[in-house]
Amino acid sequence: MRLLKAVLVLFAAMLASALGWLWYLRRGLSYNSEGRYFDAVSGVSYDQGAVTVYGAAAVIAGFATALLAKWALRR
Repeated sequence: MRLLKAVLVLFAAMLASALGWLWYLRRGLSYNSEGRYFDAVSGVSYDQGAVTVYGAAAVIAGFATALLAKWALRR
């Protein structure tokens, strides 16, 4: 059971880190007046609204990580 708890906490921490990294990368792009950024190399268009979603998801995943860690350390 301890291993399962540790794996859950690690997974939640990795998810929060990945979402935080996406938020950090996407917030620095130069969006146009319509709120879009086009990456000519990969042919992908990014929307500025996703920055808010990535940030909120990172905060929620971080909160979930804290709750899971508290649960895992409970005796």
